[in-house]
Amino acid sequence: MIKQNKALMSLSAGHNELSDKEVNIILGALHSNKSLQILDLSWNYTDSLGSATIYQVMKYSSSLRSINFHSNPVPYDWKLKLEAFAFTKHIHFQSGRDMSGTGSEYTGTSTGMEYTGTSLDFCNFRATPSSSSSRSG
Repeated sequence: MIKQNKALMSLSAGHNELSDKEVNIILGALHSNKSLQILDLSWNYTDSLGSATIYQVMKYSSSLRSINFHSNPVPYDWKLKLEAFAFTKHIHFQSGRDMSGTGSEYTGTSTGMEYTGTSLDFCNFRATPSSSSSRSG
C-alpha cells in the first residue's frame, strides 16, 4: 500500500510502540516515494537501527520537509548526526528525548509551507497534527 502510493505526502505512525524492525519495514516501503513531505514516527521504540534508516531516507528524499522522531530512545550520537544532516537538507527535525533524557528541536527552514494532498495517519493518540501527548503507563 505505501510502496505503490506515489501521492502520499504525509505519514503519521506515532504512538504505536513500533520497534526498529517495524519502522524499517515502513521506511523501506518509502524508499522510492518521491512525494512524502511529512513523516511522524514519534513515541515509538526506535533507537540506533531506526536512526540509521531515517538517515538513509533523509539522504535520498528530495521531497521530505518534516520528521518527528520525538520520544524515541535515540542515542545521543545519532541524535546529533540526524539533526546536523537535517540542517543541511533544510528538513524540520524534531528528535526529542534521547538516552540521556535531554531533547531538542531543530528547524532547518521556516518557510511556513502548507501541506496538502494524501495523508496516511496511523497515530493512536494525537488529536491534531500539532498537538503532543504523553504516553501513559
